[in-house]
Amino acid sequence: TPIYVEDFETPNPGWKVSGTNASWQRGVPAGPVINTAAGGQNAYVTNLTGSYNSSELSYLTSACMDFSANPADPILSFSLWRRSEANFDVCWLESSIDNGVTWTKVLANPTFAPTNWYNNPNSRLGAAWDGNSGGWIAVENVLDGLGGESQVKLRFVFASDGSTNQDGIAIDNFGVRDPQPIDAAVNAVLYPTSGQAPLCGFSTERVQIEYENKGTSAVDSLFFGYQVDGGPAITDTLV
Repeated sequence: TPIYVEDFETPNPGWKVSGTNASWQRGVPAGPVINTAAGGQNAYVTNLTGSYNSSELSYLTSACMDFSANPADPILSFSLWRRSEANFDVCWLESSIDNGVTWTKVLANPTFAPTNWYNNPNSRLGAAWDGNSGGWIAVENVLDGLGGESQVKLRFVFASDGSTNQDGIAIDNFGVRDPQPIDAAVNAVLYPTSGQAPLCGFSTERVQIEYENKGTSAVDSLFFGYQVDGGPAITDTLV
């Protein structure tokens, strides 16, 4: 059961845009590259119809969230589309436990094996998202140390230099949930992937899928299934 969910389809007065030369906007994406929401019609984008601003240092800050009834560290997930100048125009996430008075960068939690958390560990401003994701991607990470806190805010920080402006960063389907005892999910389809030619041209190919149990309890078996191009559904059990 989610602790907090926001799809940005309707205005939420708890979410705020601030900073210098801020370009964040909520609405229907219609940029040259970022031109659709991940779900529904609306998303938050650094300029819905064009490029972000030069010399921007802007913030997209969430509503205040109460995790005091949830002692375990919650799991954050959202959809991300990035299209920015690599190394120079970057985005990252920060957290606050005092209702926004002080902020700390949220880093990848290695024990959780986060999904798509910062693609560039060595940008000009440290670990961040930048470059081209090629479309919407799923992002997930544990909010380390925030379980049990009652005044939590999260904010996306976007920083650009003075040149080479692009569509920027888009955020959608923002959600926070409690860890579950059993929480098995697909991390990635490793093979085949979009645009990848079949190995050696054979009509029969292997399918490689990466699963992960993000829950707190061990899993000794997993039921799974997949379907390729409208063909028969293939099901099996991993033990």
